[in-house]
Amino acid sequence: MTSRQARRERRAAERKAKKVARKADLHATAESAAPARVLPTLTVPRTPPRPKSINPELLDEFTPEFLAYANSTLERIEASVAAKMQNASSSRHNGFVSQDASMPAQPLAQETKQAKTRREVNRANAQFSTGPRTPTGKCNSSRNSLKHGLASGTLIIPSEDPAAFESLLESLLADHQPANTTEELLVHQMAQSFWLGQRALRFQNDCFTDDGVDEKRLALFLRYQTTHERAFHKALSALLR
Repeated sequence: MTSRQARRERRAAERKAKKVARKADLHATAESAAPARVLPTLTVPRTPPRPKSINPELLDEFTPEFLAYANSTLERIEASVAAKMQNASSSRHNGFVSQDASMPAQPLAQETKQAKTRREVNRANAQFSTGPRTPTGKCNSSRNSLKHGLASGTLIIPSEDPAAFESLLESLLADHQPANTTEELLVHQMAQSFWLGQRALRFQNDCFTDDGVDEKRLALFLRYQTTHERAFHKALSALLR
């Protein structure tokens, strides 16, 4: 056995030991404080629950104990991401340069050139467009800038920071330390579901204006939030098995 193989096996054993310890912690908590509703699923660990209330629409699939644990996990994720983003912002202001800055700039320049070409083509095509003419068409056109990307699962929309998503993903990978491809895919699913759920929440806030509440759009974004929240919990539950 080579030294590289030995290190790989040792790291895999360490990750497995951490997962076993985490499961043991969950079962120990269950024995010390048995819930009123007993179901064969995960129970609350010793970490305090997240202030966010439990979504009642998820109770048909997950126990309140697991949802409380998931909320505490989300709280740790948010705190970790916020700290990383703050540190990154401080580093930029202090004149520090990211390690990524040492990478060659040629691919970036090539992408910029391609983007410029696309803009020029789009600008030329726009000369032949008369735009919407009917009131309905104009109304639909005015909403184009409000596309949320939740139906298609678009990961990053113009109003979002890709660096924030990368920080979220890094935090989840560091927290769960996936030992194989399956676990890594589950962590990526958690990151995407959390990210899209937060977007749905932001769009819900935009439904409240001085003119009233857009109830139709609010109901739509509530459904999207539940969908992505459910997907997050499914991935987390599968990861902890």
